[in-house]
Amino acid sequence: MCDSPWSAQALMRKLSRDTNALLGDYTQQSLCIDESSNGKAGKNSVGVSRQHNGNLGKVDNCQTGVYAFLCSGNKVGIIDTRLFLPDQWVDDPQRCKKAGMPKEAIVKKTKIELALDMIRESIEIGVKYGWVNADGLYGSSYNFCKTIEELGKDFVVGVNRDQQVYLQIPKSFLPEFKGLGRKIIRKGFKKTDPVKFSISSIALNERTIQQFAFMQGQRYWEQRALGEGKGELGMADYQVRKYNAWFHHQALVMLAMQFVNKKKYEFKEDLPLLSVRDVRLLLITTLKEQGTQMEKEID
Repeated sequence: MCDSPWSAQALMRKLSRDTNALLGDYTQQSLCIDESSNGKAGKNSVGVSRQHNGNLGKVDNCQTGVYAFLCSGNKVGIIDTRLFLPDQWVDDPQRCKKAGMPKEAIVKKTKIELALDMIRESIEIGVKYGWVNADGLYGSSYNFCKTIEELGKDFVVGVNRDQQVYLQIPKSFLPEFKGLGRKIIRKGFKKTDPVKFSISSIALNERTIQQFAFMQGQRYWEQRALGEGKGELGMADYQVRKYNAWFHHQALVMLAMQFVNKKKYEFKEDLPLLSVRDVRLLLITTLKEQGTQMEKEID
């Protein structure tokens, strides 16, 4: 995992294009952005520090990655990731070198900047999708939304409930800008369900309310993908310290998810509710009964 020369980034690029083709109609696909943390200890594990762990809802020792997903309805695949480096890592080149980080990777970047890097790369390698989706951490950033539009993409992103937006851009300190529309608000069926707010570059008359709700709701499925990645495919089950090993592990989990997605499509008529867990258990049973068949599966 640490020293093998294969490129995790090259594998993720291929998975991006393959998932894009597998999900079908590009206009109904969204590129979703989200971060996820894994609790890890030790000073030498790359990126580990006391930072906010969204999975636990508190500050704890953990590693945090920012992830990109392709979603189409309930079909989703993780296609890219970036490791977030806290200040104490960026400010300590020797510590980074010990963790196997290349010099060019020792750069301070926010989660928003890492997300934009993945969006730019998706465009560069030809991945096609209808809009970008993200939660309020990203949607509340003017630079995030503005950059997406400059890249020629639409967005439907969450914003904080107290987020202030301009219905008309103030000319006194901002350039002429068209695109930031009125809010999109979503409320669950239960009285206890929170009200969620979103903002979009798409004009209200260009989509129906149902379409906006669908576009915003795609984040549910990328959360499911993270849960299945950790619960079924071992995304958090690693004991490695080096930079290269972290990316190798993440890329292999994405590859496993791609394998599952192909099986879902292969059996979608007979088994429409086939889950990641179902595929994993079926594969375990097959391997126990028939021996290793991976060469056949790869072919």
